[in-house]
Amino acid sequence: MKTLNSFRKTACLLCIALVIGISGCGGGGGGANPADPVVVPPVVVPPVVVPPVVNVNPPNPGPGITLTVAFVTPGADAAIPSDFNARVDVTGSPDKVEFHVNGVLKGTMDSPTTPAGPEYYFYWTASSEPEGTYILTAKATKAGSSDVTSAPRTIIVDRTFPTLVSRTPADGAKNVLSTDEISITMSEPMLPSSIDANSVRLYIGQTELLTTTSLDSTGKKIRVAFVRTPILPATVTMVVNGIKDLAGKAATVPDVSFGVVDQIITGPPKVNLTLSKYTFFTSGATTARITLQNFSSSMPLSPTIFMQLVTNGRILDTNPSSLAQGPVDCPEGYCRLSTFYLNSNQNGTHPIKARVFLADGTIIESNVVTLSV
Repeated sequence: MKTLNSFRKTACLLCIALVIGISGCGGGGGGANPADPVVVPPVVVPPVVVPPVVNVNPPNPGPGITLTVAFVTPGADAAIPSDFNARVDVTGSPDKVEFHVNGVLKGTMDSPTTPAGPEYYFYWTASSEPEGTYILTAKATKAGSSDVTSAPRTIIVDRTFPTLVSRTPADGAKNVLSTDEISITMSEPMLPSSIDANSVRLYIGQTELLTTTSLDSTGKKIRVAFVRTPILPATVTMVVNGIKDLAGKAATVPDVSFGVVDQIITGPPKVNLTLSKYTFFTSGATTARITLQNFSSSMPLSPTIFMQLVTNGRILDTNPSSLAQGPVDCPEGYCRLSTFYLNSNQNGTHPIKARVFLADGTIIESNVVTLSV
């Protein structure tokens, strides 16, 4: 019996990890009841903690600064007549900056031009290159970093001075309406900043006219327009000064003159006469409107006696002083208003006409208007 109890104790010690019913391991003569169920608790597995892997020899992360390179000058689509300095600004302290023209290496700089800033300058001897269009790029390189290339800049090498191709109206033109186009066309696009009211001017004699100036979408045609229509007919002179092409080269355009009128002359000159009233019964004033039609600046009036109003050989008025102008007062052109009197003792009909005297001695008579008194 003692041996059997020792065996039972040993069995209980072996089963302690399984936590078998304590009654099965009791001392004395008590034994396990075969009818009692055996309960096995779940086995809990603790989580496995994986410590972080520390790389004691990390790879070289590089300089830690992003390289950038950008052109400051020249500007986009720049035109140059000769050698020039191109400037790029670079960040990231590159080992060197390369300058390429049309993909060909033209120069290299290992350090900034100015120690205090990131500027790199490249002097390009464009004077030794043929005229044409070139693509300029800059590339920054640094050990441990990727190379960075700037956005391309287009350069136009232009050493040819701009010339006049055409003008409207032509020098010496006649019968130009004030609303007609006044323009000049150049051989190449012009610099917009050089085109303004001071670069293209219009004059009548020594008097400068108020105008507007514009450049068309091609950059070659310059238009001029009157802000206010001057007193016409008149000879207008165009003076062009200071216009430049995109490379800054000044154009030489000779002065021109042309005749501007307010109507196109389609027939011989004539004088038209109308009266404010054609019949009156007492003494009073009558106003005559004298209108000149189809006259031009090539037919100036006499500087002394230039107009008369006459009836039956008697002069009613000479050189009427009242001048009517403008589309309302004088829709047909140049007008004079003459006021005259006929007394009641001058009863009857009076054929009235106007005479206009030109500087060359020519006399042009108007239609005859009959006034009844």
